[in-house]
Amino acid sequence: KVTMAVKDSVEMKASSKIGGGESFIDIAWTGVVGATASDLIAVTCAGSEWDIGEVFDAIPTASGNEDVGMESGSIRIPTLPDARCPYVVRYLQAVVSPSLRHSDYEGAHASQSNRTHSAVVIGELKIEHESGAFGVRPSQIHLSFTEKRDEMLVIWVSGHGLLLDDNDSVPTVRYGFEKGKLDRVAHGTTSTYHASDMCNAPANRTGIQHFLPPGDINRVVLSGLPTSTQVFYRVGNGGALGWSSERVFTSRKSMSERAVKFLMYADQALPVPLFAPAWRLVGQVKRDIEENGFGGFLLHPGDLGYAEGSTFIWDLWGSLIEPISSRVAYMVTIGNHEYDHTGSKIDPSGAPPTGWHPQEQGKHPTEWGNFGDDSQGECGVPTQARYNGTSSDGNDIFWYSFKEGGVHVVVMSSEHDWTVGSIQYKWLANDLASAASNRTLTPWIVLATHRMMYTTQLQEEGDFKVSLAMREHLEPLLYKYRVNLMLVGHQHSYERSCPAYKGECVDDGVSGTTHIVAGSAGASAEKGGFSPSLGNFSVAHVNDYGYLRLS
Repeated sequence: KVTMAVKDSVEMKASSKIGGGESFIDIAWTGVVGATASDLIAVTCAGSEWDIGEVFDAIPTASGNEDVGMESGSIRIPTLPDARCPYVVRYLQAVVSPSLRHSDYEGAHASQSNRTHSAVVIGELKIEHESGAFGVRPSQIHLSFTEKRDEMLVIWVSGHGLLLDDNDSVPTVRYGFEKGKLDRVAHGTTSTYHASDMCNAPANRTGIQHFLPPGDINRVVLSGLPTSTQVFYRVGNGGALGWSSERVFTSRKSMSERAVKFLMYADQALPVPLFAPAWRLVGQVKRDIEENGFGGFLLHPGDLGYAEGSTFIWDLWGSLIEPISSRVAYMVTIGNHEYDHTGSKIDPSGAPPTGWHPQEQGKHPTEWGNFGDDSQGECGVPTQARYNGTSSDGNDIFWYSFKEGGVHVVVMSSEHDWTVGSIQYKWLANDLASAASNRTLTPWIVLATHRMMYTTQLQEEGDFKVSLAMREHLEPLLYKYRVNLMLVGHQHSYERSCPAYKGECVDDGVSGTTHIVAGSAGASAEKGGFSPSLGNFSVAHVNDYGYLRLS
């Protein structure tokens, strides 16, 4: 536990407020007596129970400071998301245990230490929001396709029950086709979710590291949009402070247009401390959208921010990708870290309780699979509440399809039963048959899901067994309907196959499917190499960070 006596001997300052547009916040301090490498800067919510295991992050004061033991210093952290509560930053100093380490304090996803530490807060700083209040300004703006080509769905988060203006108290988007001239208005709906909606612990627990009220999730559909046109827009829930800045996206292509440029990545984990390759990747993707024409859409098939029950990580990840997701349709499905669970509830997908675990005795004759509780009980609840699929005949974000340009994209769930005869299998077969019936209209068919069908990654025996089962059950469909490309994540690396069928490169170079793994958007890179002993189909592979540009 942490002693709550706060000594005023340390002066702390922040370089900026939340919501001011800065990429980083510098936290500076002076007046520390007896500073050591064990000292920490802890970030938490004002009013929260002060427990060392209940902080958003705890960063060693030695980070970025060459002179440990100095009375003054500073650290730089990425700007914090609007978590709808005031932030408090505390300078924490061990007073009993000299062996106090950063690993004992790690926030968000660290295992709680069984040891009790004695420490004291010797400095405290409240970080304000530039609007004057948290939860007022819209945040985490993202776009999604709908079933209709002349529509775009706009989604964002705001403070719960925000009623600032009787005339604009519902979710509202003001938009138009000229910059600064937003002469059209659309209204929508609001929803939220609760800890009790989750399938099992720890996701259904309330606390700084677990569930916090996620605010209102607002949805507004813009309809009647002309094709291939820039649309300028602002979102809000009313009042002078309740509006976003003006954003822009390009509406969908007409049915006759064939060319499209889009992006794909997966596994964008946000480890603590708050520094990771995911931040650098966002800037590169944004430039590709704005300067290089990759504005068709973005596919993120699973393992989004690795929230695993933490509302703060959902807020952090949603804010991180907003420069991308507010510019292009951000199309997702669930991965193991959003869905896999063992709870007794029926989750939002309608699947039976406990989730899908084909490795368990009696579930499958060969007992393959490594499906566990990687969502920590979320079971897809936050993902389904925050994002959207497109198909009325599909299953929300879990499986759906859409067409853009000459590409028919099929998004399926690798975390639900996809074996022959399953509900998802039957839907997939019907969708592929429909898309393949007119290859003039859809010359390209792309399948996106989380797990791999083809991989030569070492040290991943469980994933390899799943890939073989996917070949057994699903590859005949891919071959029959000539699926050109399969895009997946899960393994934190890049790998591309030749056009393949039954584990071999096809002689004609076209009748097989090219498989690309790109689970390299921020999660820790794989340590194992690649081996031809697992297949001779791999033509390029690397354990590194990156994303795909497709045109």
